[in-house]
Amino acid sequence: MRSRVAPAFAVLACMISSLWRLDTRPALFWDEGWTLAAARNWVELGWAGQWLDGVPQSLGLAAQVTVVAPVALSFRLLGIGAWQGRLPDVLLTGATLWLIFHLTRRLYDTTAAWWALAVAILVAPQADFQPLIAGRQALAEMPMLCYMLAGYACFLGTVERTLDRIRVVRAAVAFACDRHGARIPRRRFEGRCCPGWCTGHQQRSDASERERTPAQAG
Repeated sequence: MRSRVAPAFAVLACMISSLWRLDTRPALFWDEGWTLAAARNWVELGWAGQWLDGVPQSLGLAAQVTVVAPVALSFRLLGIGAWQGRLPDVLLTGATLWLIFHLTRRLYDTTAAWWALAVAILVAPQADFQPLIAGRQALAEMPMLCYMLAGYACFLGTVERTLDRIRVVRAAVAFACDRHGARIPRRRFEGRCCPGWCTGHQQRSDASERERTPAQAG
């Protein structure tokens, strides 16, 4: 129980801290305006895209619909504003941190999971890439990462157990959301994350198999 409560509390604390002055810190970014405008048009006009002189346009430079949809839902439920538009990213950032901990613990152990969570939060090449800062903005990066990790979590469930069609569908949906979340190269994530996790799982499975074999032979 403690191994689940402690990380959940840590992630919850990060999310609560991210709500402080959410509407002004950091200042609204240029890219956010496109996504927020598309979400507002979706709620007010029924069109998920830009609106020019009374004529519906494409999404333009806004994030794709898998990122716009949570923002539009927030606008629908809480009203239209800066903090309402950023709130879904805060929630998805919390889910991302939890998934990092969850996947690392499943593949390695709890100690490695805590280290992975600490590195994700404290180590960043620059301030703009720090999760608690990037997660306070209505951008595509954190939702995309969340969808990808959710897909890996569902995929891992199919590897560790017998083939489960529901988990396969969940993984496919999560990967599809990630695929259409942002126009960035996927190789940097798939090449670094997925093979490493799959390799770790395979090594652990091989070790377990070697341990079982002598016992069965005896």
